[in-house]
Amino acid sequence: MLVLSTSLFNKPPFQNLIANGTATAADGRLVLAADGRKMSKRLQNYPPLSEVLQQGRKMSKRLQNYPPLSEVLQQLGADGLRLYLLNSPFFIQEVTRYEASTGKKFSAAEEKNEKDKKNCMDRWILSETQRVIQFVKEEIESYRLYTLVPQLLSFLESLTNWYLRLNRDRMRGACGPEEALEGLQTLYSVLLTTIVYMAPLTPFMSEYLYGALKKGLPSNHFLFSDSVHFLLLPSPREELRNENEEKKIKRMQNVIIMGRNLREKRKISLKTPVAQLRCLVSSQQHAADLLETESYIKEELNACELVVSVDKSEAPLSLSLNFKLLGPRVGRQLQQLQAAASSCSQQQLLQFEKEGEIELAGIKLTKEDATILRQTPKLDNPNLAVTCDRSVVVIMDFTADPSLQRKAVAREVANRVQKLRKQLQLQQHDEVPMFASSSDPSLFSILQEEEKHLKAEKKIHLHAAAAAAAAAADAAAAAAAVAAAAAAAVAAAAAGAAAATTTPAAGAAAEATTTAAAAAATAAAAAATAAACS
Repeated sequence: MLVLSTSLFNKPPFQNLIANGTATAADGRLVLAADGRKMSKRLQNYPPLSEVLQQGRKMSKRLQNYPPLSEVLQQLGADGLRLYLLNSPFFIQEVTRYEASTGKKFSAAEEKNEKDKKNCMDRWILSETQRVIQFVKEEIESYRLYTLVPQLLSFLESLTNWYLRLNRDRMRGACGPEEALEGLQTLYSVLLTTIVYMAPLTPFMSEYLYGALKKGLPSNHFLFSDSVHFLLLPSPREELRNENEEKKIKRMQNVIIMGRNLREKRKISLKTPVAQLRCLVSSQQHAADLLETESYIKEELNACELVVSVDKSEAPLSLSLNFKLLGPRVGRQLQQLQAAASSCSQQQLLQFEKEGEIELAGIKLTKEDATILRQTPKLDNPNLAVTCDRSVVVIMDFTADPSLQRKAVAREVANRVQKLRKQLQLQQHDEVPMFASSSDPSLFSILQEEEKHLKAEKKIHLHAAAAAAAAAADAAAAAAAVAAAAAAAVAAAAAGAAAATTTPAAGAAAEATTTAAAAAATAAAAAATAAACS
């Protein structure tokens, strides 16, 4: 490149070049020619291009020329696999669904509208994106490429396991077409910006993804080009940075993770709802942040109620001294310092947490010298579980309640129905009738009570058992098989819920599976007819 550029244009082909590694063989040595010497044009000791192309064919099932997944994970690790899995059809599927349901063409949001997002998760992921690309830009300019992959993988983790997970239903239209468009435009902006910045690191994957995404850009957009490698890295947009939003979502994530840990310790599945989740925080702003993200917290932890209170007395702060560091420094004053630390007021500790400095017994301490701890409150009720960190106390109420158990049964039924929908390859917008019957009327009453939820979430129309029987009697043989399959599926679902709950309805459903299980195996094929006939 240097010779050609100098000869043709009388200038170097680049100002800076980073050689990020060297091609090596499987044993780690440099790739050499068959004669043991370095490949060279002068020596003509490299293999013919046709042979290289033949050997470098696309991996496919037909050719069986791909390495086993276990080998890929062992050699490249989960990080390499995560980067490969960026090639996901999720975004394209949701855009297609949006265009089909609204009749409108998807297009990228104008830049001026991105800073006015109403949804807190949209504002957060846009801010996170700008923070990451600022970091990437600074590290590339300093030639510190080794710091990029951990930061990018952490960002992709936030994008997939938090933003996408918590906004899937919204992007599918659960909150209306306007909210769906807002979410899709936000995701589009984040993906496009990330791909442009990842182009120097993952050139082939970035080019492929950019080719698919640029279809949503107008031809006069500054990120529209024939190739992602023709684009300059855009400057980070400071107007999209919002540290308050980043702190807010971090607080929400913290509560969700702590709640999941409490469930795991009690071995209680997320399918079983809990009556109440209580959070004790030390500031009004912290409480406001949790209340703004209340819907996400309740959904992720399957909690019926979230209570947030600013209460410093129930879980007081305490100061833990670093004796290893302070001992040589203060000597005989250590005992006096320890007494002063134990008598600190809550106001002093909060001020230390905010400012990072505190003076006790005439000695100035920093956060290296002492750590603030929050004391876990003692609970007399065995149905309550508690955990805490420096900023929040989370108390989860696992008290058994008939209404919660009924919700658990209905949720288990919905889960089984969802599996049936997947087997039938139904789309999100496909609606099918559901016929259910049970020897115990209370089980059917649970389904009737939860019909609104089932209809909204699973696109199911629930019909009474008597109506189902009449329809089955008058229908053809295929329709009868359909009714049997649906009844078996519902009975099996209730049996699964009986393992987690002890309601009489669930027990009756478990008995019903004894007669329905035999029909379930043959009804699986007939279930495909169910969707077609309905």
